[in-house]
Amino acid sequence: MPTTTILLSGKKQSTEMIAGLLSELGYTVVSAAEKTPGPGDIDRLRPQLLLCDITADDIAASGESVRHLPGRFNLPVVLCLTADILDDLPAGFFDGGCSYIIKPLVRRDLQLRLEQSLAVDRRRQRRENLLNFTEAVSDMGHWHYNIDTDRLQWSPGVYRILGLDPDLTGADRETLISSVHADDLQMIEEYYREAPSKRRPTSISYRIVRGDGTHRFVREHFLPLQEGTDAPVVLAGVLQDITEQRTTEKALERSAAEMDQFAHIASHDLQEPLRAINGFMQLLQSRYRDRLDDKGCEFIDRSINAGRRMEQLIKELLALSRISSRGDPFEAENLEKMLKAATDRLGPLLRETDGEVVSGVLPRLPVDGKQIAKLFYHLIANALHYNTSARPRVEINCRQQDSMYHFWVRDNGIGIAPEFHQRIFEVFQRLHTQREYPGVGMGLTHARKIVERHGGAIWVESEPAKGAALHFTLPANRQ
Repeated sequence: MPTTTILLSGKKQSTEMIAGLLSELGYTVVSAAEKTPGPGDIDRLRPQLLLCDITADDIAASGESVRHLPGRFNLPVVLCLTADILDDLPAGFFDGGCSYIIKPLVRRDLQLRLEQSLAVDRRRQRRENLLNFTEAVSDMGHWHYNIDTDRLQWSPGVYRILGLDPDLTGADRETLISSVHADDLQMIEEYYREAPSKRRPTSISYRIVRGDGTHRFVREHFLPLQEGTDAPVVLAGVLQDITEQRTTEKALERSAAEMDQFAHIASHDLQEPLRAINGFMQLLQSRYRDRLDDKGCEFIDRSINAGRRMEQLIKELLALSRISSRGDPFEAENLEKMLKAATDRLGPLLRETDGEVVSGVLPRLPVDGKQIAKLFYHLIANALHYNTSARPRVEINCRQQDSMYHFWVRDNGIGIAPEFHQRIFEVFQRLHTQREYPGVGMGLTHARKIVERHGGAIWVESEPAKGAALHFTLPANRQ
C-alpha cells in the first residue's frame, strides 16, 4: 500500500523533530526548506498534504498567503502553531480551509489530525470529481468571484467551454471578456459593471469566440452570496454552453414557420376547392334530384356529407396547428371564469342531454385564458358526448401539489378500455364509428396540445362502463 507523502515546511530546528515523528508514523516526508512552498514545489514533490510549522513572525509576514494555501494548491493544509499564536489570529483565519494542531506535538494527536485532514480531502476530491463529471455531461462550469479581493476562480468546465488550457491561462475577467463576440461586448461590459450592486439572481446570454475560431452560445447565471453583514460579497455563477439548445430553438422556429405556411394552405388553398365541390354538389342535388333514382340521390347526399366532414377536419387541423404558434400570452386568470365560458358554449348540449356540470373552487393561474376555456370545453363535451346515462354528470375539481395544480374531470359515461388510454389523445384516433358517435374525434388531441403548451401533462383513468376521469396539471407559477 503506497505511503502518504507530506510536504513539510518551517524552521529547520523544529521541522527535524516533526519529520522524525512523521517517519515513525509511516509517512513519507519531503521538505521545501524554511520558506512557504510555492507552485513549483508542489509540482515537483506531488505531496498529498502540506504541513507548515508556523511562528508568529510567519503570520505577521505572510498571514494572508498562508490562510489561502488550501485553495491555492488544492491540498489539505495543517498548521503547527502554539496556543498564543492561535489566540492572536484574526477571526475567519481558518475560513480558507486550513486546519491546525497545537505544539508541543503529541504523536497520537498528530496522527489523528493528519488522518482527519486526509479523509476530508478525499471526500472533497470525490465531490469535485462528481461535479466535474456532471459539468462535462451538461456542458456547464461554475465560478466564484470575491469582490473585495478581486479574486476569480473557474472550474474545469469553464475552461472547457471557453476552449482554454487551465495550465496556460489564469482565471480573470479580462480573459473572459476577450473571448466575447465583438457584437456582444458592450452588453457584457455593462453586465459586469452592474453585477456587484445586484443582490438577486441574474442571468445573461451571449456569444463567445474560442481559440480555434468557432462560435458558441453561452448562458451565464450568478447569485450574490454573503454569510454576514461584515463578510465579503462573493458572486457564485454558472456558465452553460447552450449552442445545441439554440440550434434546436432555431429548428423549432423554422418548424413553426412551416406550420404557419401549412395553416395558410389549409385555410385558403385547400378549403377553396373544397367549398367549390360542396357548392356544386348541393347545386346538383337541388336541380337534378327529381331526375335521379334513389341510388343517385344517396350518392349525392353521401358526397355532400363527406365534403362537410372534410371541411370540418381541415378547420380542426388548422386550429390544432395554431395552439402553439398563435396562442395569447400567459396572464393571471381565474379558471372559474374559463369554466363558465365553456359551459355557456355547451348550453344547448347540456339541455339536450339533461346533463350537469359541478365544480369545486378553481384557482387563479397564469394561463392563456382562451385556450383554457377551450380545454374545459373539449373535456366536458367529450364527457357528455360519450355518455348513455339518463342524466350525464361531469365533476371538476383540483388540488395543489408542490409547484403544480392537479385537475380532474370525472364523468359517468361509457368509459375507456385501458389499452386505448394513450390512443385517445392522438390525431384522428377514433374508438367508435361515425354512425355511433358523430364528430371528427380531435377534442382530446386539442386538450393535450393546450396542456403541453402550458407546461403540464394530461392522462386518463377509466374502465369500460365505469365512467372516465381525465386528469391534467398546470404550473402554479410561471418564471
